[in-house]
Amino acid sequence: MPDTLIILRSQELGVPVAVVPLLWAAVHVVRSSSSFVGGRRPTDWDPARTMWAGWLVYALLAAGMARAGTTAAAWGLFPGAGPRVGTDGESERALVARLAGTHQGRGFGVYHGITGFAALVGGVVLGGCSSATERARVSGERQREVSDSYSGGRWSRPVFGRAG
Repeated sequence: MPDTLIILRSQELGVPVAVVPLLWAAVHVVRSSSSFVGGRRPTDWDPARTMWAGWLVYALLAAGMARAGTTAAAWGLFPGAGPRVGTDGESERALVARLAGTHQGRGFGVYHGITGFAALVGGVVLGGCSSATERARVSGERQREVSDSYSGGRWSRPVFGRAG
C-alpha cells in the first residue's frame, strides 16, 4: 500500500494537513532508526522469513488503518510501518542478491519493476475501494432523505432492535 494512501487515511481520521509533515517525519525517524537493526538481520536470520514477517506486519497495520476511527490511531499506526520497512527492506535486498547470482543488475531491475507495478495496482485498487465505499455511503444517505421526504419523516432507524 502506498504511503500516500496512508497519509490520506490519516487526514480522514482527523490529522490536519498542516501536521501531516510531522507525521511523515515521525515515520522516517522510525524507519531510519530501525534500519540499523534491520541491516544486520539478513545475516543473522533467513531473509525470506524476515521478509514474510515484515509483510504480515504491514498487512496487519493496513487492516488497523482501515478499521481505525481516531486521530490517535493514525499517530500510532502510521509510524508503526517504519520498523517494517527498516527491517525487511534489507532482507528483500539480500534475497534478491542471492537469487540473482551474477546478474544482480537485472535481478534488482526486475525486483523494482515488479514492486513498482504492485504498488501502482494496489493504489488503484485501494483508491477504487475507498471511492466506492464513499459513493455507497452517500447513496445510502440520499435514499434515506428521499424516503423521509415521502413518509413525512415518520420512518426512523431501529434503535437497539426497536423502531423508534
